[in-house]
Amino acid sequence: MGPTTAPMANSRSNNGRRDGKTRARITQVASEAKLGTVFIAMFIGMLSSEPALAADAYSPGGTATNSTAAEPQTIRGGLQITPRITARETYTDNVTLSSGSQKQSDFISELAPGFKITDKTARTNLDIDYALSNLFYARDRDRNTLNHQLHSNGKFELVESLIFLDARAQISQQAVSVLGPIGADSSVTDNNRTFRSYSLSPYLRKYLSNQAVAEARYTFSQVSSNAQTSAVSDSTGNRIFLSLDSGRAYRDWGLGVNFTDDRIDYENFADTQFQNVTGTGRYRINNRLIAIGTLGYDRNDYFTTGDKPEGAFWTLGMEWRPTARTSLSANAGRRYFGNTYSLVFLHRTRRTTWDISYGQDIQTSRSQLIIPPRETDRTQVETELREKNTGLTDDAIRQRADEIVNANRAGLNLQTNVVFLEKKLRGLLTVNLAKSDILLSAFDTTRDSEVTQSFSIFNNSGDFSLSRIIKQSGVGAHWNYRLTERNQANIGVDFSRLKFVDIQRTDNTSTFNLGISRKLSQTANGSLNYRHLQRDSNFGTGEYDENAIFGVITATF
Repeated sequence: MGPTTAPMANSRSNNGRRDGKTRARITQVASEAKLGTVFIAMFIGMLSSEPALAADAYSPGGTATNSTAAEPQTIRGGLQITPRITARETYTDNVTLSSGSQKQSDFISELAPGFKITDKTARTNLDIDYALSNLFYARDRDRNTLNHQLHSNGKFELVESLIFLDARAQISQQAVSVLGPIGADSSVTDNNRTFRSYSLSPYLRKYLSNQAVAEARYTFSQVSSNAQTSAVSDSTGNRIFLSLDSGRAYRDWGLGVNFTDDRIDYENFADTQFQNVTGTGRYRINNRLIAIGTLGYDRNDYFTTGDKPEGAFWTLGMEWRPTARTSLSANAGRRYFGNTYSLVFLHRTRRTTWDISYGQDIQTSRSQLIIPPRETDRTQVETELREKNTGLTDDAIRQRADEIVNANRAGLNLQTNVVFLEKKLRGLLTVNLAKSDILLSAFDTTRDSEVTQSFSIFNNSGDFSLSRIIKQSGVGAHWNYRLTERNQANIGVDFSRLKFVDIQRTDNTSTFNLGISRKLSQTANGSLNYRHLQRDSNFGTGEYDENAIFGVITATF
């Protein structure tokens, strides 16, 4: 489910050939100049001594749905730069999330200067959010840490209606293993590592009148981390995508064909290749219902102890849009790894937003780092929040985006070199009332390694070395209540379950959050929060609990 963007506007003033050419040249020069901004942000991600983390922004088992990342949206806003600084003080009674007598308390001070850059014009869509988090530990200064945190997306139209460029870079701190301690923030360093990813994707898109549209795209990506484990290898990706689809002249039916060749080179693991060709047919039954079918062939090359990963595939499905606020997409089919099903349901009312999806596909940890699914794309989530909540401050938007992204990211914290089959069901309900915002979430994810457990033990497979099948599920509820115009209270509860099927291990984790926030001034916000975290296991290992109190002040300039 990649992010969907609006088609690019092609309107141009025609008040004279000379003036038109001049304006077009000025726009092109400005667009090219702004490219430097996103490259500066990417350069920040490579300043550390650790290798740069490259991630592949596309699902390796891609079909026609992977084909199009969109051109810049027609949103005019101009370049905006918003500096900020965040100060945070935390007391925790278990700084390393250790069990029993190994618990240690500590005070953690965090100072994080940062900035947000946006630039939305007819030919540019740029969004960069960066922070430099400095963590200082009062009792154990050896834990003092500096973390880069970056989320950046850039879409540029280099040659009008012909040549485009997509660029993305991300730096984040994530758990290396689902068995290790997983904290609520980046202050727990024993299991957290810094992951870096970036991708550059130039492409040519040509409209052949209204009869057809052709696209040729190349994507270069890299993923790296400072994880000192053979289960997480740095990698480089090269991807070619070619497509030809019927144009707008064919209203009631459409045909398309695409080809994908995705090659990933790992430093400490076997290289992989995902290759497929897909034909797609669409037929409009009426204005609300479209039937869709695909037929194609997968030809992959990755290490597996099962059958050869290739074969013909097919799907049959439909898209139903009964109203402008409701849509349902569903299909069923067969691929070389078995039967496949997918579903996406979106519905909006005046007060609620429903988002339910199910999908299954061959995946890698790498592919989920490069271009995350729509529901975990922070830029996309923030954009949707701003469209629906025009009165919210940037700080409030970031806070709500964090809640939504974290809810949708639940079950995504598995790092491994091996390829796996993922089946994921997730649901998200947001309710916006006069003084309350409610977020309810649920997920259920099953991952089945493409190598047997006996092989995984000796082959850098990470958590799959304990079990070929790993299941994660959970539910969450978050409530924000506006006490006054400047004060807001929030409460949140999350519960998740982790199962290692082959060894019958089950770990349960629960989190409780309570906080109050206040708008201190036009440009500053503060909050005081309490957190309780607890993890239990039927193996009696890896158990821990934590109580933490922390205060945060954020000021923008």
